[in-house]
Amino acid sequence: MIKKNEIRLTRQRKVILEELKKMKSHPTADELYEVVRNRLPRISLGTVYRNLEFLSQRGMIKKIEVMGKRMRFDGETKEHAHVRCAVCGRIIDLTDIRNLGALTREISRKTGFEVFSNEAEFLGICPDCRKKTSGTRVKSRNSGGGTGTSKSVRKRSGKDSSSASTFGTEAMKSSSLKKLSASLDRLYEEYNDRRFVEPDPLQFLYPFEEKADREVVGIIASSLAFGNIKQIIRSVSLAVDIVSRSHTTSPADFVVHEKRRDLEHLFGGFTHRWIKGKDMANLLLNTGRLMKEYGSLEGVFEESMKMNGSDIVGAVCDFVEKMNEGQSGGFGRLIPVSGNKSACKRINLFLRWMVRRDNVDPGGWEAVKPAALICPVDVHIFRIARALGFTKRKTSDLKTAVEITEAFKRISPGDPVKYDFALTRFGIKGELSYGGLLRRLAR
Repeated sequence: MIKKNEIRLTRQRKVILEELKKMKSHPTADELYEVVRNRLPRISLGTVYRNLEFLSQRGMIKKIEVMGKRMRFDGETKEHAHVRCAVCGRIIDLTDIRNLGALTREISRKTGFEVFSNEAEFLGICPDCRKKTSGTRVKSRNSGGGTGTSKSVRKRSGKDSSSASTFGTEAMKSSSLKKLSASLDRLYEEYNDRRFVEPDPLQFLYPFEEKADREVVGIIASSLAFGNIKQIIRSVSLAVDIVSRSHTTSPADFVVHEKRRDLEHLFGGFTHRWIKGKDMANLLLNTGRLMKEYGSLEGVFEESMKMNGSDIVGAVCDFVEKMNEGQSGGFGRLIPVSGNKSACKRINLFLRWMVRRDNVDPGGWEAVKPAALICPVDVHIFRIARALGFTKRKTSDLKTAVEITEAFKRISPGDPVKYDFALTRFGIKGELSYGGLLRRLAR
């Protein structure tokens, strides 16, 4: 095939193509990435996404797009049908269906169409999912709905862990989702108010009316959103004062026109945990460069979405790599790279601020819809999601963030990140407790 198309493939593309053809499971980009990195340890998830797009555009692989599901990829380009599990999304090739050709000819005869290809798909439930469903029902009848949590875990974790575990099991049952949805909506209505924002790096976006200025302040504030909240507020305040010259100039104009030497001088004494002035200069230089090239950071992300077939995970990875270009030694320090087991919390927080518009999130972007957003998973959201039964994963990485987002989509399909601000108040506000939150959600 490579000779036929006369395409010279890089080693990265050859490895991706070879591994995809070996896999019969029609993997997502994330699943393929985990396999490919065994041969190419330094490859990033964003690079895998971009190369899959390259191979797809040249007809060397196929994309399998299913509404509401992650995009999958097929290394078999010969005409064939699929059978797909409606529960887990597993896809199996059907290459030896005898009557598929006859069906194609029949369709041509009846419609007058010259049919040159087909995308036949059969929908059902795979054997594994049937077993899981059956096993859940049996377990529910035999255990009285308990979670099977061991006594040692309960003793170690205290009262909240025991109740949270049971609550999480119940919360994900279809019959309880409406109740949980109502509780979350009440929480959202109560905290959808700027009175509850401080202390939060989001507060620094409000003084700026221009979208471009909010992009610059937002990328600064979200990138520094780690560590002690008092230190975060202090560091963001200092950085915003520098780029706005104490709120007398446009931050967007500042980053577009300032030179490296001047930025490194202005941020010379800046320190935020392990972040130094040089790291801030790199971030702002890249921000200015991208804004000049694309017109805005929204334009950058819109291009990333187009490159990845509207797959938000691929777009996030691509955007992160663009923001980190040229940062030798500091690569991924301010905006962590997804391939390094990061949940991309800070960039997903930035996207929440830019895309959503309500009494708290200022919004402004039109290129991305709230339904596409990924939850910004920090330690608070991770803990809450586990208590709700939204994930059983023990690592807070990008896969976990997507899994948690999919759970929230069952409650709010058009805006899965809707409850993020309200829920995180219970990690930031000292007077609000985690146990109190769980009791409110269980009402």
